[in-house]
Amino acid sequence: MKKFLIKVISYLAVLFLIVCAYVFGYVNTRPRLPFFTNSVCFNAKAKFINEHAVLLEKSKMVVIGSSMDLYNVDCQQMQDSLHIPIINLSSWGLKFYDFENFPIWKKDKDIFINMHFTDFGNSPIFRYRGFPYSKSEATEYINIFMNFATYCDHISKYQSYTDKDSVDEYNSLIFDGTGSVIVPDKNFKIDSNRWNMTERNFTKQQADDLVATMTKQAKKINRLIICFSPPRPGRYEKEKSLSVVELGNRLKKIHNVLFFNYYDMPVTNSDFTDNCHMTGRGARRYTKKIIFDLRNASKFIPDKHYTF
Repeated sequence: MKKFLIKVISYLAVLFLIVCAYVFGYVNTRPRLPFFTNSVCFNAKAKFINEHAVLLEKSKMVVIGSSMDLYNVDCQQMQDSLHIPIINLSSWGLKFYDFENFPIWKKDKDIFINMHFTDFGNSPIFRYRGFPYSKSEATEYINIFMNFATYCDHISKYQSYTDKDSVDEYNSLIFDGTGSVIVPDKNFKIDSNRWNMTERNFTKQQADDLVATMTKQAKKINRLIICFSPPRPGRYEKEKSLSVVELGNRLKKIHNVLFFNYYDMPVTNSDFTDNCHMTGRGARRYTKKIIFDLRNASKFIPDKHYTF
């Protein structure tokens, strides 16, 4: 019996070494992608952050959030207009709560988030070891080994999503110099399901939780800037408009919070790729409006670290 157990253990040890060698070989013969969540978008953004550490440190405005910030906010345009370093850390599905452990909550920074109804509720992002972006290779290898099939899938998708000739613009991960993704102005193949999607209104509890968290986090920074993004014309609902107004009234009571309600902003279908995400034209037009309102906000202009 003892000899049998020794053989089994030896067999398993050899098998383990073979698997480790295969995983190591796979990782080192393909483009490297950080691996801290089950989201290929966030892992791609972690790669961007690692490559732009200086921008993150020097940034005066940090954009956080979901795809509503990634695709709808042209941070390069904001940076050029406001003359301050800006970095966009947003990624598919991330909620405000997902950013609490990021090293961005400092008194010399403004935190900016552009929201929609999809940004309420629980986060769909599963965090692995080292979240949000550890520099430990050992941590990454543990994540990869424990979730190897997911990692392989991410490597394949990342290559597709960063292909400049890709027709799948909905999943484009071609970041500009600030970390935004602005969809090119060309014929866009509309997905009818996404075009006609309707997001649920947020609940009172979801609003309460968000207001409480924003109140706590806002104390740590220079200012929290919150925008509420418009839907495409066919998805507008009066009940939701009233909910956003109520939410805004609560957020405006926080000392260093600026809230801009764009839910009722005049828009056209040509501004959108689906029910709430924008084309390049729409994103630039929307960002231009945000910049104009920031310049005219009484709480924004006086700060010395902004040079206009």
